[in-house]
Amino acid sequence: MGFLDASQWSMKDELHVTLFLGCREPEGERRKQIGQAIAMGEDMMATVSPKRLLVVPGRLVCAEVEGDDPGFLDDLQTQPHLHITMALESRGESRGLDNGCPAKLSGRFLMGFKEQWEVIEGTRLSDIEAFDFSDN
Repeated sequence: MGFLDASQWSMKDELHVTLFLGCREPEGERRKQIGQAIAMGEDMMATVSPKRLLVVPGRLVCAEVEGDDPGFLDDLQTQPHLHITMALESRGESRGLDNGCPAKLSGRFLMGFKEQWEVIEGTRLSDIEAFDFSDN
C-alpha cells in the first residue's frame, strides 16, 4: 500500500503540507495581513502530525492531522484539527472529488466515521479503510 501502510507511521512522523484553505474573513488590518502573507507565499507550509487517515475507495484520502500552526491559521479554521484532502490519481491524471467542496466532503466522512454512520455520502462505512495514529 505504499504511503498508506500504517506500519510505517508513528506519532513522531510528520507531514509537510502546503495549505490552501479558505479564510473565514477576519476583520480589518488582520485580514489585510493574512491576504498579503498568502499572496507572497509566506507561512504556507505547516508541519503536522497524522492523527487518522481515512481511505475512501475511488473517492478521496483524508488525513486528520494536528500540529504547530503558523499564526495566521488561527483565522482559517475553528476546529482543533486540520482536515487535508488529497485527490486520488487515475491513470496518471488527477480526478475530481465529486461535485462538492473537498473540505466539506472530508468533514462529512470524518464526522460519519466518528459517529459510525452506516452509509456516508453513498459509501458504506465498512468500505472505508481507517488508520489511527493516536496510540503510536
